[in-house]
Amino acid sequence: MEKNGETYKNIPWRWIWTIAGAVIIFLVMFLPGIWEGKQREEEKKYLEKLQAEQQMAEAKNTRKKTEQQQERNEEIDNPTTSLTNMEQEKNTERKETIIRVLISVDGTDQYLHSDVRISCPAPYLVKGDITVQQKAGTELCLSERMQPGQTVIVEAPDTMSLTLNSVRRSQGAPAYQGILEVTREKQGFRVINQVDLESYLKGVVPSEMPADAPAEALCAQAVCARTYAVRQIREERMKEWGADVDDTVSCQVYNNISEQAASSQAVDATRGMIILSDGEPIEAYFFSTSWGWTDTDEVWNAKRSASYLRSIAVSHKAVETMVNGTLQPEMSEQSFRERISQRDAGDYEKEDVWYRWKVCIPWEMLQERSERKWPQLGAFTGLSIQGRNPGGGVKTLEIQGENQNATLENEYAIRKFLSVKGLSVSRNDGSVCDTMELLPSACFIVDFRKEQGAGTFVFTGGGYGHGVGMSQNGAKHLAENGLGWRDILQIFYQNITIENLQEY
Repeated sequence: MEKNGETYKNIPWRWIWTIAGAVIIFLVMFLPGIWEGKQREEEKKYLEKLQAEQQMAEAKNTRKKTEQQQERNEEIDNPTTSLTNMEQEKNTERKETIIRVLISVDGTDQYLHSDVRISCPAPYLVKGDITVQQKAGTELCLSERMQPGQTVIVEAPDTMSLTLNSVRRSQGAPAYQGILEVTREKQGFRVINQVDLESYLKGVVPSEMPADAPAEALCAQAVCARTYAVRQIREERMKEWGADVDDTVSCQVYNNISEQAASSQAVDATRGMIILSDGEPIEAYFFSTSWGWTDTDEVWNAKRSASYLRSIAVSHKAVETMVNGTLQPEMSEQSFRERISQRDAGDYEKEDVWYRWKVCIPWEMLQERSERKWPQLGAFTGLSIQGRNPGGGVKTLEIQGENQNATLENEYAIRKFLSVKGLSVSRNDGSVCDTMELLPSACFIVDFRKEQGAGTFVFTGGGYGHGVGMSQNGAKHLAENGLGWRDILQIFYQNITIENLQEY
């Protein structure tokens, strides 16, 4: 017992428990409502904030539409402003960095594959109409998985390549940077490699020029290839295939030879550089070997030759041509015959294998081709050169028949009609080539020879390829003589500037 206080038994516990119970009941009954009220208040504030943001966005869009309408009205009132805006849009479109390459079937000009098999040394992803996570090193056979009308995108990790096992090139099964887009159509599979432009060039340059060529020649080739690609992208010539270029000689050979260190260095050293004329990328044509002169685009019946494609001497006269602007005078049949029948000591390519060549085509072979192609001509009676281009290539070849004559006026058509498939072509170094299809070039003379009743046409010519733009062997010899890649390009293309793709 405490002297000045109450005992434990005297504390009013009944009242304490009553008050505590009342507090608990109050909390249970009213606290959720208070909490919900607080939540509703916060939600109300959030909705008000959201509504305010939406109103601000709508006001911004309204202002933007008003400004756009004002700009359109100004363009109508001021055509100069409209043209300026169009030019700005055009300039923006010029900065191409991605290219889509249509992959051809082995050794042909066909694009629809019967089989598509892909592998990668790392795990890779297939997405689109089919989604697959493929393990490293495993082969994916899309031919067994895809239905007509389906498209898939095959992606490898960064820095890795996808190997297209169903395709064969000189390097074997080619490997591709970027992505492979595969579409199954009724007749087969369309395969497109989408890749950045510089990586694409690293597959083009070694396929178009041997990697052991001088560095400056490789750089010139890289700039030509980049310019050609940019022009193709802009002109959308393969739009119906969903591509910019293919991987054959019809555009530029791509990934026939795997990447080479020297070629890749040339691409990196000239990164972004392209050739322009009048502010636009040129048609940067190139070919293997000249007979001593290049030709103009008149070989393809151009009504007006491009100012940058002129006939120039691929010889010690080349630098003189660049400095003084002297051009090749028009060749007569007699002057060309005299030149092609001999070697010019000043020609850079005089020791190259295709500098001069000769082939005999039997009368019966041309007779069969003529009567199959032009039955209306009647019996084949011969052929005759009717005109030449500035660089010496045959401009017009007349096919003669009993009833009438026909003419061929395109260098490719002429070379195709005079195909040497199955025949032996004697070359400049004494070697023989029996694997060709087209005539090596359109720079030739023709003589008829008859022995023991059998007639034969003897074609004596020079050069390999269409002859327009840069001679690749000529570029190598110019580099060996100390010229840099810019000078080489200035020789083969006139009236040009060389600028960066990202700046012009």
